[in-house]
Formats: sequence, structure tokens, C-alpha cells
Amino acid sequence: MAFATRAKTSVYLLGSVEPTIIGSMLLSRKQVLKYYLHLNLKMTTKEAAAETVKLVSVFWDRARIPMQKAQRARQNVMGLHENWKGLKKSKKRRTETQHKKEEDFLQAINRLFDIAHEDPMSMIKIAEDWEFLRAQRQEAFTACVGPSSGPDITIFKRFQANWKYLDRSVPEPFPDKDMPPHLLGRRDDLMAEFSRLLKEQQPREDYRELLELSLIVLGGQPSRGIRILHPGALHRACWMSKIIYAIKIYLFRDPEQFRRTAGEKSGIRRFVAFTVSSWFRATSPTAGPARDLQLLKMLVSYPDMAVAMATATVFGRHLWYLSERLAALPFFDDHLAIETKRGMKTVASFVTSAMPSFFEILGLDAGLLAVDPTASPDNAGYTAAASCVKELRTVNDFAERGVSLMQDFNLALTKNEEQRQFLLQVVEEHRRKYPNVRKSTVTANG
Repeated sequence: MAFATRAKTSVYLLGSVEPTIIGSMLLSRKQVLKYYLHLNLKMTTKEAAAETVKLVSVFWDRARIPMQKAQRARQNVMGLHENWKGLKKSKKRRTETQHKKEEDFLQAINRLFDIAHEDPMSMIKIAEDWEFLRAQRQEAFTACVGPSSGPDITIFKRFQANWKYLDRSVPEPFPDKDMPPHLLGRRDDLMAEFSRLLKEQQPREDYRELLELSLIVLGGQPSRGIRILHPGALHRACWMSKIIYAIKIYLFRDPEQFRRTAGEKSGIRRFVAFTVSSWFRATSPTAGPARDLQLLKMLVSYPDMAVAMATATVFGRHLWYLSERLAALPFFDDHLAIETKRGMKTVASFVTSAMPSFFEILGLDAGLLAVDPTASPDNAGYTAAASCVKELRTVNDFAERGVSLMQDFNLALTKNEEQRQFLLQVVEEHRRKYPNVRKSTVTANG
């Protein structure tokens, strides 16, 4: 019996070539190279590069982001190909140098194929377009695994579909030889911290699940035993679900159970190694500022520079909460040194006239700022205020659900990407013509 399809030819470090590219995201270097190699089967190097740039420019035009000149973009495509071709020539040399070059290539290949103009930010007039480009250039998961061409993350969908066929009796934690030095050195402290946090009440069940998975992947065992739940709903707006999926994929990484490309194997391992050591204090309102500062310091010396740069850029967009008003949060952090709290009170730029409003909004006594940190635990007013501040909710449920609802609504309108782009342009034009609901505006543009 003849089959209608045939297996794709395996390509060194890439998996396969791609005859076309679909989706709404700007393309990664991997997507561009795989498409170029497909064209290069029947075209010359220059012809394939020119056709590749034509397709890539469609995605950049849709995003309304200024591009560099076509000639330079073609040179970037050919340069990418030359780099891959050079590695391929030496693939039989299983030396440490060759292995390192391949690792570096696999890390870089999933980054954005960036052909933006040298100064795109000064040329982009619409704020949403500027944010879109900035978002496409970052995010730790994309830096590790690469972008997905549609609303779903391909490797997660494959894993979810393959779940029922997996032997889940014996998950495989990080072996010492594969554990990055920065993680190996902190493993015992992290496991102790995860075990302690599991004894506390968590704001959501997925926080508990992630704590247990983090403990398991480091070689520990939660108090209620090793239980790996079925992969649940996934949405791009929920950062935690990405980590949960990635850890599960790593725990069941046996190639006989779940097949992955070389890039996916390396990317998932890098992503898990990074996130398992940095996420778990995200829910504490009082410890948040100090922990965030520690994370930023850690990123400066983090060995995986691609992940560090992507994370630092994205993280910078979320530091808006470090305002003069919310600068009062660290005063209630039990883990912050007394000397540090005293130093904060003596820095004029830290304690400003806006800070007392923090206490007013929460109905607390602003005079607590004058209490010496050593006497704070014995002060009834401070104890009551600390209890109130620690109950502040920091979980991003509402934003995540709002983004998910909006994207689900977009998919309900049409699943055709071209039609969706036309629809967005119609909405944008309508907002431009009718910026408000006044009768005079409607009449003038009618």
C-alpha cells in the first residue's frame, strides 16, 4: 500500500528543510535557514537568498516594522548558511571544539532573524508596533527553544498528544553530569527552599505543582510522593505553564518515548536549568523587590548569555511596580538584613514624599517608618501592618485571563492569518476615524 506522504529528509542540526513558512510571528534564524535550504535544492545561492528575503519581508511588512536594505538582508541569509555549512563540513570531528561550536549554533539558531532597520524605534510611529518588535527580540523560552509559527507552542502540543503513550513510572531528574555548575552548586539549598514552600499555602494549585516538579527534577521527592499530572491547558499569556510543560518534557526525555530535535533537546534543558532556580519567590510582595534585584545581578554573570539577555530585557518591562510608593514593601521583608533596612531609611532618594501614601491606601500608620528595624517585631502596629502587606495578591491571574480571552476571541473570528491581519487594520482605521463616541465626530467622518 502506497503512502500519500513521506518522511522529511533529516538535515544536520536542523531536523529537516521547510517548503513554506506560515504564522504571525517574526521568523527565527532556524525557520529562515530551513526555508533557504529547501530553495537552494533547485536554485543558486543568490537566487535562494533573494527568494528567502522576499518571504521574510512579508512578515516584517505585516508587522509594519522598517527593514534594512534587501541586499544586506540577503547577505545575512547567506552568512547564516555559510556558518551552518562550515559546521557541517567538520561534523565528523567529534572534538571538544566542534561540540562547543555546535552547542553555540543550536543556542543562536532559535533567536530572531533580525533584519530591522538600524534605528527602527525612531521610525516606528505606532506604540503597539514598537512593543511587538521588542517582544519578538526577547523572552527566555524563545531564546532557548525558538519561536512558534502559530498560537500554539508546537513541542508542547506534541508532548500533550503523546502523553498517554509515555511510561511515567520513573521520571528522570537532572544527572550531575548534565546539571550546569551554577545549578549544581545551589541544588541542596533550592531543594530545601522548595520543601519549605510546599508546607505553606500556595495562591494557586499550579504553584504547588511547579514547586513539586522543581523538587523532582533536582532529584528530590515531595512529601506527598512523586505525582506527575496530565499536561493541562496552555496559553502564551501564562508563563508558569511553559515552565511546567518544559520540566515534564525534560523528566520524560527518553528518545524512545518522545522524539525531539537536537535543538529542542538543548533548548528545553537550558530553559529548565534557568527557570528552576529563579522563579519560586515571584509570589511574595515583600520579598519581591530584593529577589528581583538578586535576579538582575545573577543575570549579569549567568553563563548562558542568550537566556540572560532575553530575560533581562523582558524583565525590565515589569519593573514598573518599583515606584516611590511601593518602595515601602521591602521594609516588611523578614529576610532583608536589618542594616539594609536602616540604610534604606537614610537614603533621601529612597524614602520620598510619595511613600506615606502607601500606608494611607492600606489604612496603616505611616509613623511605622520611624520605628527602628530591631524593635519592629515587638511593635504591635508593625506586626499588624506586616500581616496586611503580606496578604497583598501578586498573582497575575486577571491579566493572564484577559489576554487569553482576547486571543480566543480573535481565533473565533477567523483562523485565516491573512484575514485576521485585514481585520486588525480595519479596527485600527476605525479607531483613527472615530477616536471617541461624540456625535460631532461621527457626523464629521460620516
